[in-house]
Amino acid sequence: MAIYQVFQCSVCRRIKNVLQDNIHAVPTQCTITKGCSGSLYVVGDTTMLQTTPPVAGLTNWYPRGQKPVVTPAVVPVPPLSLSTSTGGDLTLAVYAPAPASGATVNLQQLITENIAYADYLFTVTSLTPKNHYGNTVISGRDSNGRNLLFSTETIAAGLVFVLVNGVQVLPGASANQYVLTANTITFNYGLAAGAVVNVSVYSQPTTIPRTLTFVPNTSFSPSVGPGSWGNVQFIEEYDDSTGALKPNKWWLYTCTNIAEFATASDLLLVSITLGASPTPIDLTTARFLLSSQPHENVDRYLNFYVDPVVLSEGYALSSATASITEIYAADTAVVELYPPFQLISSSFITADVITQVATVPTDPTLTRLAGTKIIGPV
Repeated sequence: MAIYQVFQCSVCRRIKNVLQDNIHAVPTQCTITKGCSGSLYVVGDTTMLQTTPPVAGLTNWYPRGQKPVVTPAVVPVPPLSLSTSTGGDLTLAVYAPAPASGATVNLQQLITENIAYADYLFTVTSLTPKNHYGNTVISGRDSNGRNLLFSTETIAAGLVFVLVNGVQVLPGASANQYVLTANTITFNYGLAAGAVVNVSVYSQPTTIPRTLTFVPNTSFSPSVGPGSWGNVQFIEEYDDSTGALKPNKWWLYTCTNIAEFATASDLLLVSITLGASPTPIDLTTARFLLSSQPHENVDRYLNFYVDPVVLSEGYALSSATASITEIYAADTAVVELYPPFQLISSSFITADVITQVATVPTDPTLTRLAGTKIIGPV
């Protein structure tokens, strides 16, 4: 049975297997990564020959007469701009029988600057429960002599955060949670003796509510936005199971003012409402439409959109780093649509004037996303 010695480099820390025999000398300098100045040392034996896994940005050492193996560095995909005009307008499509008087997108913006807070430290002992050093109730003075203080208003605003042994515990009625009252934390379970409880009480919320107001595309004017979608009132979609157009239309709304956000802030989509009613709509019936620069008519993307459901599951939106003229979405929120959206003559508020010469292949199923620009179909 062949036995391989496992060598590891002292510099690049990569591993290779060398057949063990009594004839050839074992290597001493790194023969794994080209240009590496490290030394090899034995870290074990194995009977299974394993190839050296590639590492991004490194070139493998290779014998004379062979070609090098280069693993390119992974370049992260930058976020995708939601702008559909040179002014940074956003376009929202909502699936409904008829258009509403307007749409409102409710967001939460993370505060980027430091927030003042008070920090408390308690070490649980095995004393009788209901004592501030007991195993169910935390109150009174902490290990540093600071008196635990927070009000019912602070609780209602969600400004009290509790960690047990470094792990966050959430308030609630479940067995592994706790209940907050003024100046007191009552756990629904007994904490182990020696457990460390950290309590942070913030002076203000960590997020700011924000709203974006969208107006319906019912007239073509600067107030609606003259970008890629500015002259389109609605788009339609084929049902891939029946081959017929779906009964409702995707009515378009445009937002022209996004300047109120802080720069370089993360945003969470909370809800979307239509008209004067505050009732949130189902996020699966809404889509953010896309286009590319220079945001002409031929730059519309009929086969891609940004899914609001993904934007509501995490802080997948971000504002620009300088003046707020764009909102960006993470590439994970981009969805490819097939069959693509359909634009028919009655969709247009004003006629589509093509200012660019473009040839679009007939097969719309093959598309790709390259950096911040969607290339499709190809």
